[in-house]
Amino acid sequence: MTFEIFPYAESDLPEGFKYPAEYLEFISKHQENLYPWWFISSKSEIGNMCLSTMKGQPKILVPFAKTDLYDDIACFDGSNNFGNPSIIMVCSTPERSYGFTNFHEWLVQAKLESSEVAST
Repeated sequence: MTFEIFPYAESDLPEGFKYPAEYLEFISKHQENLYPWWFISSKSEIGNMCLSTMKGQPKILVPFAKTDLYDDIACFDGSNNFGNPSIIMVCSTPERSYGFTNFHEWLVQAKLESSEVAST
């Protein structure tokens, strides 16, 4: 079963922020199961909650995915106005800290984690 994923409306985004083209293309064709990762849709309750929570962070963040492995949330760096923002991870435990250069790098890792989970 697949669900349509809606990015946040421009009015909900930081001024000048642009989603990466690869992200928009991927979610428009999203047929691939990336469990334990799942995409956050702006039209869901969790999407509204994540956006509200991220507004309280010291960095400007735009949430787009969550992993059930650690309850970490992947966010675009909302201060990037060039359309290829880095990925900042909001981790469920302070001991863990990581991020990704861009959406493509995150997607490669998400696919790897998904294949590892599927093979167990």
